[in-house]
Amino acid sequence: MASEARSVTVFFSATGSAAYFVALIWKWILQRDGLLNGVLASLAEAPMTPTLWLAEPGSAFFWVVFVSIWAHMGFYTLILLAGLQAIPADLYEAAQLDRASPWRTLRRVTL
Repeated sequence: MASEARSVTVFFSATGSAAYFVALIWKWILQRDGLLNGVLASLAEAPMTPTLWLAEPGSAFFWVVFVSIWAHMGFYTLILLAGLQAIPADLYEAAQLDRASPWRTLRRVTL
């Protein structure tokens, strides 16, 4: 249960933060001398030139979409978790008594 709470906290932390701080954090990660280029340079065997993640249209679009999804994922994860917890235990018990397979229970009761 504690690991569930930690994973929800990781996803939900961006929702509670202002968009300004989310943008600053990701700018720090993606800039020329940022964290992502630093990690990639430390993993590379030969010296490499830093990638300009936000200067090239293709990669900039990818990162804008990625950061947007990341920033809003916490809200939708919380809604999904609340919906899953609202499923009555009686339905699972009835499926077990009817000898439904785990796959069928997942498909018919949970989803």
